[in-house]
Order: sequence, then C-alpha cells, then structure tokens
Amino acid sequence: MKKRGFIFILLVLCISTTFSLAENYLNKVEGYERNFRVVTDKGALALKEKPVIIQNRIYLSLKNIAEALEYQINWNENTQTVTLLKPNLQEVLVPANPHNGEYFVYGEIRGINFENHSIHIEQHIDDNSKEVFGNLPIQENAILLLQRNSHFMAVTFEDLKVGDIVGLILTKENQIRGIVIDC
Repeated sequence: MKKRGFIFILLVLCISTTFSLAENYLNKVEGYERNFRVVTDKGALALKEKPVIIQNRIYLSLKNIAEALEYQINWNENTQTVTLLKPNLQEVLVPANPHNGEYFVYGEIRGINFENHSIHIEQHIDDNSKEVFGNLPIQENAILLLQRNSHFMAVTFEDLKVGDIVGLILTKENQIRGIVIDC
C-alpha cells in the first residue's frame, strides 16, 4: 500500500513539474473567434477554421490559407520549419488523354464570346489534327495557363484576347478543359 502511495505522489510531482516547466516556455494568449470572409482575386476562400482576433489583429491558420490558395504545405518536426510550395502549373494541367476521347488542337483565337464562355479559333491543322468548328465552350473549371519560355502563369477567361496563339485540350464532348496561351 505504501508503495502505491509513493508511486502516485511521484507521478503527480512529475506531471506538475512538467506543466510548470512548459509554462516557462509558452505565452498564454487570449483571443476571440470571429466568422468573416477572406477574399482573394479568385474569390472567397473556403476557410475550415474560424479566424481568431488577438489584440485587434486577425490570425488565420497557415494550413488553412495555404490549402485555400492551393499551395502544398509541409511541416518538418526536426527543424521546426513550415514550407509552402507553389503548385507546379505544368502538373496541374494534365495532357490530353486520347483513351478518354480527349484531343489537342492548336490555333489562333478569332472570336471570344464572354457571355457564353466560349471561343472560336482558326485552327492550325496538321496530319494528326482533329478538325474543330464553331464556338468551343470552355468548362467552368478549365485551367488556363500563359506560357513564356519555360515559365507558366495561371490566367482567367477574361485575360484571353483575339489573336492569342493557343493550344487547347478538348474533351470528347468538344469542351475546352485546358488552354495554354503561347507568349
């Protein structure tokens, strides 16, 4: 019985010492959760955690922001380092898959219908090209990239202009799921 009592007292002392030592290295912070929107040039971010306000400053989870902006986030426990990596845009736009009926066409934009979210191209045809006609609808989630040399930059439908030389990835339904603008 004395042995159990001694072990219990020793355990309580160890735990309380651990907490008191940890308190010396940590600052206690009080804040308030508040529900509000965070908006970027691409629209409102879908936040998974509520922002916190501490001393009139807004604090957001870095993981939450990185994921909402489509950055890859890595934590290294050994070095206590967070690394944010931009997505590789070339990997984001998957090449045309002929097994799924997709194909690639190349040409010059001759008309843009902003209302119907579609474009008309003058196609540059070779022996392997599938010929396309009329306005080609652009999918809502289509990926649009501007390419200059080996660098890529994401752009929006509103950035397209007549005269742009483009490579298009089309689905079997003749909808554009990807555009690479040659610069």
